[in-house]
Amino acid sequence: MRKYEPIWVALKASGTCTITAPKHLHRRVIKAVIKEKDMDTLYKFQHAEDFRKKVIEKEVDGSKITFKLVLGVPGLGDI
Repeated sequence: MRKYEPIWVALKASGTCTITAPKHLHRRVIKAVIKEKDMDTLYKFQHAEDFRKKVIEKEVDGSKITFKLVLGVPGLGDI
């Protein structure tokens, strides 16, 4: 299992996931979770026929990062 895959698996299962990380690592963690979503080809195929794709929204509060999986805006693609 890859380092950030458990975060993506938890996010995919429940739709939301909150983690605590040092502030200087926030950009790396956010980028890595988005990359995990992009690498999950089975997830892409399962949701290929959806008109609106799910995107990851993130909210930072101090040292906590909250990820949410929400429906994106039509036509903007998968972010």
